[in-house]
Amino acid sequence: MNRARILFASSGVGLGHITRDIYLARHMDWAEITWLTSGLAVKYLKHQNLPIEDASYELHGLDGYIAAMFKDGTYTAGYRELKGIYTAINRNALYIRDNLDLEKYDLIVMDEFWELLLLDVKYKGVFITDFINFKPKKYSILQRIVTYYINKKLRKRLCDLELLIYVGFNPNEAGGFEYYGQLYTHDTYIGEASDSDYILINIGGTSIVNEQMKAIERELIKLGFEVVFIGGEGHFYAYPLTYIANAKAIITLGGYSSLIELARFRKRGIIIPLGEHFEQEDNARLFMGRSGYRVLPINKIDIYSVERYLEEIIVEDPDPPRFKDAAKIISSRIQGLMR
Repeated sequence: MNRARILFASSGVGLGHITRDIYLARHMDWAEITWLTSGLAVKYLKHQNLPIEDASYELHGLDGYIAAMFKDGTYTAGYRELKGIYTAINRNALYIRDNLDLEKYDLIVMDEFWELLLLDVKYKGVFITDFINFKPKKYSILQRIVTYYINKKLRKRLCDLELLIYVGFNPNEAGGFEYYGQLYTHDTYIGEASDSDYILINIGGTSIVNEQMKAIERELIKLGFEVVFIGGEGHFYAYPLTYIANAKAIITLGGYSSLIELARFRKRGIIIPLGEHFEQEDNARLFMGRSGYRVLPINKIDIYSVERYLEEIIVEDPDPPRFKDAAKIISSRIQGLMR
């Protein structure tokens, strides 16, 4: 029996999307999968020796455009920045349209890969996301108008797809999407998690707060802490779970995948969500008030707060939120479209 040919189009923003998609793909042995993405995610795929569509090497990476939307870790995007990222996404979409034969695939699975939603072409598709609607920046009339238009347009385009799956943390926000739980990241970690002597600073797949976190790293070292720093282009690791699973405590942003990993390995943590970033701030709230965790706003970050929180959580028994690994059931649900 021939295996289904699937194009997995994964967002190139950071590494959270590509790592959770590869984890899902490990449960899809009934399919022959080729990958389409951009930016640092292409580098990650190469380290995993996975088949990559040639178009991936020509797409504009979006991390730089995302970084331009933040100042000192807080979302400040105006018209110029919003137009810049839209132009880049649209440019990628046109390149895909002109250089990639989508018809050779039986199914396209998209993880927040907006480029394909901009194309006025027919294909059999699945869309995976951890949020349903873009939310505007507070007190911004421009963003209220722009996000209303974007959400309306995306909703209309999503209606053409065969399957919509929500993998976020709040099932009440699933709307018209199917919900089965969350997606873990990377491959399954082999080995038992332990508490080594180092503090891990994890800035995720972008470099938005690289300088601020490097400053914290330097101060922690001065205080006598052993520190490991991962994330971004400058501290890229193809297999970061080893560092995560064995850290004494983790200082991390509020990205979806980073918090999944924090909870999965029951690691104590200080969570610093990006300011005015609706996803990260919502994610971080799940850990507020829980033993072993502190949430520190990006605009209040300083070495004194970090040191105090570390001293507090290190002696606490971590009580992370419970997440459900839905990879197996999502794989089965997607396979059902092939019958």
